[in-house]
Amino acid sequence: MNALTETGAIETARRKVIEALSARFEIDPERVLFLDAEKPDKPWLSAEVLISIARQSGKFQEIEEGFDQYIPAPLNQVVHYGRVVDESGKVWRRSGVATVGEMPGNLYRGGRNPDGHQLAAARALGAALDGAGFNPLKAGAVVSGRGSVVGGQEKRGRIEFAAQGDPKRAQRVMDGEADGTVEFRVLTPDRAVGVDEAATKNNDLKQIHAMAEEVGLIAKRVGVPKDYSEYRRWMLENWGVKSSAGMDATERASVIEALRVLIRKQEALDL
Repeated sequence: MNALTETGAIETARRKVIEALSARFEIDPERVLFLDAEKPDKPWLSAEVLISIARQSGKFQEIEEGFDQYIPAPLNQVVHYGRVVDESGKVWRRSGVATVGEMPGNLYRGGRNPDGHQLAAARALGAALDGAGFNPLKAGAVVSGRGSVVGGQEKRGRIEFAAQGDPKRAQRVMDGEADGTVEFRVLTPDRAVGVDEAATKNNDLKQIHAMAEEVGLIAKRVGVPKDYSEYRRWMLENWGVKSSAGMDATERASVIEALRVLIRKQEALDL
């Protein structure tokens, strides 16, 4: 596939995503952005849009988002919080962090770049909703391939498709290997299946270590244990501790954001 054809395919995929989200959640198409260069058809939604979607679901007693704190230089980060209370009364609170001046750049509709506060807010609320088992972008709303999508059936994160009684053909339509229409229906569980706090912490720590390896703070060595000396020095310099294991959720989010900045800087140097 040449560059022109690939660009056309991406634009088509983005239009289908926008159409699906707009039809399902009555979202203003202008508020669906695309910020991920590695996943150019992955939509980004602001905290305000996420709140609107969550309220439409009727699955939450309370939904809120707000500014938490500013982390001064050298990190120069803003922290927002997202908090939701599900039907059973369980509270899910998560943090979202972004770097001041962070402007990822909208890849689809020029001139509508979210700032650091908007990015942190969306990350916080998105994490809170995801923790409560509710993620509109994982519920069959995003489409791909040449086939049109009018419905789906979600079960424990897996979408089962049926088209004219032929699920294999339905999957081919979704993969862009065949033309056709896939009808689907989203099934929402009576109670959201939440992500355990310990599991969330474990996922954060795995992500931190993977990102630290990517930027070279943790050095892999053949036949001997990994070298954490540079990573520990970096942690001590920025957070006053040598390990992220004892950090709370906000502090871990700060580390992940700082590593994200380092990765972007490396990628810019490689261009």
